[in-house]
Amino acid sequence: MPDKKKLRLKASTVYKRNHDAFQSEKRIISNRGGGRSSKTYSILQLFITLCFERTGLEFDIVRKTLPALRTTAYKDFLDIIKSLGLYDEKNHNMSELTYSFRGNTFNFYSIDNAQKVRGRKRDHILLNEVNELTLEDFRQISMRTTGKIFMDYNPSDEESWVYDIEQRDDALRIDSTFLDNPFNAQPVIDEIKRLESEDPDYWQVYGLGLIGRRREIIFTNWDTCDEFPTNCDEVIYGMDFGFNDPKVFLKLGKRGKEIFLHELVYERELMRSELINRMPGLVGKRGTEIYADSEDPETIADIHSNGWNIKPSNKEKGSVLFGIEAIKAYKVWITASSLNLIRDWKNYKWKMDKNGKILDEPAHTFSHGPDAARYPIYTHWGNPHKSVFTMETPNEVYLPEMEFIQTSRNY
Repeated sequence: MPDKKKLRLKASTVYKRNHDAFQSEKRIISNRGGGRSSKTYSILQLFITLCFERTGLEFDIVRKTLPALRTTAYKDFLDIIKSLGLYDEKNHNMSELTYSFRGNTFNFYSIDNAQKVRGRKRDHILLNEVNELTLEDFRQISMRTTGKIFMDYNPSDEESWVYDIEQRDDALRIDSTFLDNPFNAQPVIDEIKRLESEDPDYWQVYGLGLIGRRREIIFTNWDTCDEFPTNCDEVIYGMDFGFNDPKVFLKLGKRGKEIFLHELVYERELMRSELINRMPGLVGKRGTEIYADSEDPETIADIHSNGWNIKPSNKEKGSVLFGIEAIKAYKVWITASSLNLIRDWKNYKWKMDKNGKILDEPAHTFSHGPDAARYPIYTHWGNPHKSVFTMETPNEVYLPEMEFIQTSRNY
């Protein structure tokens, strides 16, 4: 008999705890934790190791939208398979996002694929970033899952249906933080630890994995919509630059006192040249105005030289607060597929000092999407509820009471 090759799996304690939970009688296994705690990675490792014990299993990995799934759990799965030397291109259906392994099948799809969510059964499932889903989504999936339901998420919401599910007698919760993952690079650890002094609330969620508090959230005048409307009065674009921070590119539409936002690009380590190459497929007309972060004139000049109507945003003194005020003058709608933008919008908040006093300055964390929206809204549309009047008069001139008719102003 040939020697069996040992599977050398580098795993955190989070893997072991999920493995033990799988052996228990609990059906729902919820992984609540901070950033970089290896929640998703460990569950995928578990699914792969189960394939060495049995065949004929259907594993489903689901997230709210497909673009988000591709860059997270789907990418992690392929990284694991390849790192173990188990990847075989013949088993990989790239168009359907499925992978066959030792007589078992892994299926990756988004929650908006109704045929797969509601029209088929599976053995085990991972609901990645489960707090993005609705309770109805969970119920439909649960009725069609014969085995275990795994969930993972950061507890950034003060209230969520997920917390109620975790209280069921057939549920088990696994808590974890970045300290449970020995494979984190030191710069990642340092960045998370920095939250403890810079942003205690974010430290609570992304450092300690505890339920978030949302006392200082900046925007409450927003909701989600299914798609970007076709009947906007005007369409423009906004762009925020970054490399370690994400580059963000948004489409904005204005209809009366409503503004619609759609995420086109939200990506870290994206080269300027690659962004420019993508733009023909993202922007309808080259003459459409794009407003970008004026602190990077070199990138603006490069994009402009490639034929795009890009302009620097207005960054005069006080423009951040004035821009926030301008956004608050509208009802904001964000397309449901813009998950990164929605996450930023939900978590964008004011800084607090050490005594808990709220400051008139936004925290940098989760500012990237709001900044990309603020640049065009403030610079191009301004605040329809605000007029600025400048009048110089001699000291002794009497001025009668005056009534000003407010009009829109482009800043």
